Amino acid sequence: MKQSLTELVKAYGQEKAAAFYNELYTALNVSLKTVIERENIDSDFAISGRVVLARSPKQLEGVVNEFVLRQQPLGEDIQVLGRPELRREIACADAFCGGVLIPDMASPIPESTTQV
Repeated sequence: MKQSLTELVKAYGQEKAAAFYNELYTALNVSLKTVIERENIDSDFAISGRVVLARSPKQLEGVVNEFVLRQQPLGEDIQVLGRPELRREIACADAFCGGVLIPDMASPIPESTTQV
């Protein structure tokens, strides 16, 4: 979604904005997983989370505020990461001051971590 929940709430109200995000989540995660399973597609698809990164404390504050706003209406579970926690998630953590981990987003698993 190109617009933040904050922007959508301002434009359409909280209920409609949350409905947009929930529909997008369903389309990207639930529907995709259903198709992969139904069609027996050989895929590394996994609900493995994503990290939204920040380069400055001010940017981190904005990211945290956006995702805290999303917790209630969207039911998103987030974890705010400082630089030490970020090092567990990404190799180039020192380039960022922190971020927010959203564990219920889907992404492919990189080959280097795929179990055989």
